[in-house]
Amino acid sequence: MKKALSLILAAALTLGTAAALPKGSSIIPQLAITAQADTEIETRENDEYKYEVINNSYGGYINILKYKKKSVTDVVVPSTIDGKPVESLSEKVFYGKTKIKSIVIPEGVTLINHSCFSGCTALVSIKLPSTLTYCGHAVFHNCKKLKEIELPDSLDTLGFGEMFSLCSKLEKVKLPAQLLQIDNDSFWKCESLKTIDIPESVRKITGFADCSSLESIIIPKNVTEIGIGAFERCVKLTSIDIPKSVKTIKYYCFYDCSGLSSVTLHEGLETIELETFIGCKKLKSITIPKSVTTIGKYAYGYYKDGQNYVKVSGAKIYGYKGSAAQKYAKKYDIKFIALNDPGDVDGDGEMGIKDVLLLRQRLAGWNVDIDMTAADINGDGNVDILDVLVMRQSLAGWAV
Repeated sequence: MKKALSLILAAALTLGTAAALPKGSSIIPQLAITAQADTEIETRENDEYKYEVINNSYGGYINILKYKKKSVTDVVVPSTIDGKPVESLSEKVFYGKTKIKSIVIPEGVTLINHSCFSGCTALVSIKLPSTLTYCGHAVFHNCKKLKEIELPDSLDTLGFGEMFSLCSKLEKVKLPAQLLQIDNDSFWKCESLKTIDIPESVRKITGFADCSSLESIIIPKNVTEIGIGAFERCVKLTSIDIPKSVKTIKYYCFYDCSGLSSVTLHEGLETIELETFIGCKKLKSITIPKSVTTIGKYAYGYYKDGQNYVKVSGAKIYGYKGSAAQKYAKKYDIKFIALNDPGDVDGDGEMGIKDVLLLRQRLAGWNVDIDMTAADINGDGNVDILDVLVMRQSLAGWAV
């Protein structure tokens, strides 16, 4: 555990010191010296690897610097070298090794640094250890033939960006169960990726731009932010449901998603930033919750022709009187259709006991005409007895 912690500390310190290192320097050992005064480092080579023997008070470990072979197609990284465990792979160890088709990383490795396998254009399969806790930036960038990969549950980030960028054949990814966020350009131009299961642990999503085959994706209920350009130019994406946990949809999020025709937003959303849905020509209508207070420039209802903004024919906004949605619609000349306030199922302008009775009748199977959008007062996407309960509590003066 102590050795793993020292590696994580080294990786964290890298962010602040890497720029000062001379060309060819190894980041991890430099920082190990900072972290442990009794650390001794010796650089060695064998037929396959250039590596560092890092001796410390915990017994030491191996940090691999470079893979030396040029024509080998199948690589099994050893679990020990010179009697010491291999625990880390430095930056660009296999960078540009275009002959390698498969790689096995042994148990015990905890850290893989940036661009480690970048440019391995023939790589088809790789096995990662369950002990892996850190991956650097762009680890699998431009691995053009990699079709599937399983990431161990010990990871909680995707290398701070571009982890699988330009992996054009990637079809199947098993993400870690404890993943916290999907970083910038993590899956940029993964043009064969049709769908992906995102763990419930994820809080922020960015990184699916130009996934031109992506057809469906379920955003988990714990996500609070969808980042800049998260799904831009995902041209086969047809529908998206943004959960009520999301507070902000960042700018360009669905830029030029030309196949997108259905978007579901929930109460709880507060901000839709500029040009979020620009270029979504098939998105003819959108319902904007009352909770939204900020809508950025050309967020909906427009596409770009060169430098000019052109209004989408037939675009309309459903929203509430006096809301940010109505103000946006007026400013950008988009048809606005007013909705009844939550709970006002009969449309008389206020929620009362009559609305409760009508909803109970509808749920009991009676043929009564009510506004089902207004009936979903708790904003969970369903109209059921829970909405009746919330309406009654609200009328009784409860803070709901």
